[in-house]
Amino acid sequence: MVPGTCLHGMSSSGDSATILASVSSSIIQNVDPSMGMKKDGVSRQHHVFDGKTDQQQMTGRRFCSTKNTDGIWMKGKGMSAVLATSAVPWLLAGCGGGGQARAVPLWKLGRSDRIRGGWGDRSDAKPRIMILMSDTGGGHRASAEALRGGFEHLYGSKYRIDIVDLWTHHTPWPYNEFPKSYSFMVKYPFIWRGNFTFTQPKFVHVPLSTAMHVVTGSRISAAFDEYRPNLIISVHPLMQHVPVKVLRRRIESGLQDPNTAFATVVTDLTTCHNTWFYHDVDRCFVATEESKKQALKLGMPEDKLRVYGLPIRPAFSQGLPRAKALRKKLGLDLTKPCILLMGGGEGMGPVEKTVDAVAEQIGADAQLVVVCGRNATLVNKLQSKAYPSGMNVHIQGFVTNMPEYMGACDVIITKAGPGTISEALICGLPLVLNAFVPCQEEGNIPYVTENKVGVFETKPKKVASIIKSWLDDNGKELKVLSKRAKALAKPDSLFDIVKELSTMVRPTPGFKPKLMPASSS
Repeated sequence: MVPGTCLHGMSSSGDSATILASVSSSIIQNVDPSMGMKKDGVSRQHHVFDGKTDQQQMTGRRFCSTKNTDGIWMKGKGMSAVLATSAVPWLLAGCGGGGQARAVPLWKLGRSDRIRGGWGDRSDAKPRIMILMSDTGGGHRASAEALRGGFEHLYGSKYRIDIVDLWTHHTPWPYNEFPKSYSFMVKYPFIWRGNFTFTQPKFVHVPLSTAMHVVTGSRISAAFDEYRPNLIISVHPLMQHVPVKVLRRRIESGLQDPNTAFATVVTDLTTCHNTWFYHDVDRCFVATEESKKQALKLGMPEDKLRVYGLPIRPAFSQGLPRAKALRKKLGLDLTKPCILLMGGGEGMGPVEKTVDAVAEQIGADAQLVVVCGRNATLVNKLQSKAYPSGMNVHIQGFVTNMPEYMGACDVIITKAGPGTISEALICGLPLVLNAFVPCQEEGNIPYVTENKVGVFETKPKKVASIIKSWLDDNGKELKVLSKRAKALAKPDSLFDIVKELSTMVRPTPGFKPKLMPASSS
């Protein structure tokens, strides 16, 4: 056994330990080569261990025990080899009984010299907010930007706010590849569904997060050194367990202001992955009562939960001009009904077939706005088409004024993204949902249909037929749907969330982090 570890309370967790051992070993053996030791057994690290900083030499002995489980010295085999053979005992280490194993961190804390602005006396500095996100889909970044916009709208320049893609920029391989792996998996729904379902149970995602903690903890700690947050906000399901554990240990070690709080802002409407809900956060903001019920079922204390809605873009919370004024600004017809067709940031989905179906069945009786995102090929293709006489079709690529287009239109065709649904409801737009990302967006469909604010239909011709029926009889049905949508909307959700988050920013006057001495072992 590795010196300095203990394995108490393992009697009831042998099977889980076996699974964890195999999973963690396979992951840890692929640690970023930049962390490897040189042939002389010395590693020049780019992150902080035992108070040592960039360009300071450090032996493997300072990082962790460099004997494998058979007691063989591993001189010169590289950090990945050290981790691979010593991580499992650390993962399973615990002191105490009760049939449970307690994880002991492998990495050691130290203060980094790579810090924005230097330490010094921060009594006159701006309070700092660090928003953790990852580009696994566009919604997480959009939510992070919305929160920053909400703070700036309500409080001006009072806070310094940093949006950080923690996994991409502050973790080693393979964790820094999360966004790329997500983009690949969602293209193949059966792969994504399998991954989502497999990692839902605690007995799976808790051990996996423990392995992540061991491998990534030092770099995440260095990121906290760099940004020095007084409040940390997560808008991603994989940014609770590990960052919170790192934060708590930093506070215990005197490296972090003890008043630093951690809040989760869930960016899904109803079908949430269980990793969103970690009991040790200070506050958890959810969008719906359905999400709250899920959180409570998973053990989240009720006093930590708030139901405000999603953090949508500030423009929707500030109130938009009337549709007539927006149409005039955007060059749209002031009299005809307006249909908004969204293809997402990449212009994916059956956009062209839907345009053809609307042109065939509705034609000049309405106008159509098509947002193609970054799909320039689709833009050119749609612009070259011939449309029925009198039908106005406005083809757009990637737009930055989506609130104006939503406010100008009467109905929206889109995939079941939570942010788009929430913003459409605020604008009173009846929804035709024509696609969804498996698992996390599936629950959004009954949320729309059961509240009678829209329908789900994937076939373009049926989509056009439904909208045509809504427009009949001078749009009587459309007006009823629009009224229901506005009643279901939560236009103040962003500012409600931001106002409560601001109360959690409580920097300790004159706090200075403790300088951790280097280990003498």
